[in-house]
Amino acid sequence: MTSDSTSTPRLRVAICGGGIGGLMLAIALAPYKDIEINIYEGASKFETIGAGLAIWGAAVQAFKKLGIEERLSTIAPGNEDESGFELRRSNRPEGEQYGTLVFSRTMGFHRATFLDVLVELFNTRNTTGKIHFGKRCVKYEYAQNTDTKDVEIHFKDGTTATCDVLVGSDGIRSVIRKQLVDETAKDKGWSAQDSAVDSTGLRFSGTVAYRALVNPASIPDHPARKDRKMHIVTYPVAGGKFINPIAYVSNPERHDEWMNGPWTTDVDRNDVLEEYSDFESEVQVMLNTVETFSRWALFEVDPLPAWANGPVTVLGDSAHAMNPFIGSAGGQVIEDAYILAHLLGLPDVTPDNVPSLLRSYEFIRKPRSEKILQCTREAKRVLEFMGEYATASNEYIKKTFDERVLWLWEGKLDLDQEVERGRKEFERLRNEACV
Repeated sequence: MTSDSTSTPRLRVAICGGGIGGLMLAIALAPYKDIEINIYEGASKFETIGAGLAIWGAAVQAFKKLGIEERLSTIAPGNEDESGFELRRSNRPEGEQYGTLVFSRTMGFHRATFLDVLVELFNTRNTTGKIHFGKRCVKYEYAQNTDTKDVEIHFKDGTTATCDVLVGSDGIRSVIRKQLVDETAKDKGWSAQDSAVDSTGLRFSGTVAYRALVNPASIPDHPARKDRKMHIVTYPVAGGKFINPIAYVSNPERHDEWMNGPWTTDVDRNDVLEEYSDFESEVQVMLNTVETFSRWALFEVDPLPAWANGPVTVLGDSAHAMNPFIGSAGGQVIEDAYILAHLLGLPDVTPDNVPSLLRSYEFIRKPRSEKILQCTREAKRVLEFMGEYATASNEYIKKTFDERVLWLWEGKLDLDQEVERGRKEFERLRNEACV
C-alpha cells in the first residue's frame, strides 16, 4: 500500500474542510508518501458541532484497517463484540418496550475529544500533509494558459492554492457541492428540475433536535444508564463518562422559519419539557437533569445528480447530509474517506486520469448513500409512529425497523472489496476512454 517518497508528488490532494471527514481522509492517505496532502480549514482552529457521536459497522472496520482503533479505544471504550438498543413506546404515561436490536460493536465519542485525537493522528502519521487555517473556499477554477490540469482554489482572504484533486469536505452548506452540481448540469445539459442546478440540494427535514450531555451520576437508576433507546435517543459516550440524549420534534410547517433563520440556539429545559409533557416519567427524569439544551434544526441534502466532475469531488455532509435517525452520518464519512483514499492511492492514478478515478468513487458511494437516505426517512416515520405506524403492531414496527437499520449497523460491508470494485470501474473507464 505504501509508495516510495518522491521529490515531486504523484498527486496533490487539497481537502477543503478539516472536520471528521477531512481529517479521516488525510489519515487514510498518509501511507502514500507520493501524495501531497493539504487541508484548508475556514475557521481559525478546529471546531466541533454537536456533543456525542456513535460509530458502528463498517466505520469501526475502517479504524481497524487504518491501525487507529487502539488509540481511539482509549477515548471510546466499549463492547468488543456486540451492542444493543432497546426500542420503547414512551409517548404515554406508562411506557412499553417493543423490541431489542443487537448488532456489531459501537464506539461512542465525545465529538471534541474525537476531533482532538484525529488531529493528533494526522500530525503523527502525515509526512506530506499540512493544515492551513483561515482558508475558507469561496470558489474553484481550472488553471488557464497552462499545460497542467491544475485546480485553482480561491479563498475568502484573497489567496489561492492549486492542486490536482479537490475534495469538498466543507459541510452541509458546501460551496464546492454547489459549484460541482452547477458545472455538471451545464456540461451535461441537464435542466434545473433534473439537476438542482439552481440550488445546493439543501432542504429542511421538518425536524429539530434538542441535544445535551448528562452526567450519569445524576440519574443513578435510570434505564439510560443501561443504554436504553427511546423516542428520545440516548447513548453513552466516552466510555460512559457522559450520556447523550437527543430529543426530536417534527414540524414540517416551520420550513421557512428554519431555512431563513439561525439553525442552532440554546433553549431552557422547560421548552423541551413542554414538548414532552405527555411522555412517561423516565423521559421527564432525563430531561430534568439538563438546565440548557442546544436546539438544532436538522437539514438534509436531496440525492445529488453527481458526486464528481473532472478533478473535483465531495464527501461526508457535503455529499449526503441527512437526519441522524439511524446514526449513519458519522460512519458514512469515515467509509467515504477510507474508500476514496485507497482509490487515490492506486499507483497508476495520475492528474490525467483523476476524473475517471473520481467517477469510480462516485460509482461506489452514491448508490449506498441514497439507500441510507431513504432508510433514514422511513426510520423517522417508524420512530415517531407516523402514518400507518401509529396503529401498527409492535411486531410489525420492530420488523420494519430491523429491515431499515440492521443491514447498516451490522457492518457487513467489506471496505476492501468496495475499493476493489472501484478499481475495476476505474480500469473500465480508462479502457473506454482509449477506444
